[in-house]
Amino acid sequence: MCPNLNGKWLGEIHSSYADENGNKVTKEVELTVKADLFGFSLALRSLDGYQESKVIQSELYRDPRTGTFYLSYIFEASVPIPKETDDRLFDGAAKLEIIVKEEKTVLKGTYWTNRAWQRGMNTAGLITMERRHS
Repeated sequence: MCPNLNGKWLGEIHSSYADENGNKVTKEVELTVKADLFGFSLALRSLDGYQESKVIQSELYRDPRTGTFYLSYIFEASVPIPKETDDRLFDGAAKLEIIVKEEKTVLKGTYWTNRAWQRGMNTAGLITMERRHS
């Protein structure tokens, strides 16, 4: 049986992108999952308010070889007020493993984007999310 993913998730994104000082960027993010018999939606936003994304296609599946559950999705991101070196809109994808241990469920995996690809600055990285306790 697939684990219930509904609710708010908090976590971090560790990006391949480096800031003006050469430091790799880490962002704290919140993911909202709404799933029922009729639909599945995901929305992610950075807690600093710089960007947000909406999932435009998703799949929740179980790997028949290992029994591991995964959440894969394609998203569209927006940056309302981008820095000069950034894009206002871009697309990306992610594949997250759903790890269930006792009372704790974790989403962990990789993402990649076409963000600023024309300038050789597209991004990829790691995502780790835990469900926020109510």
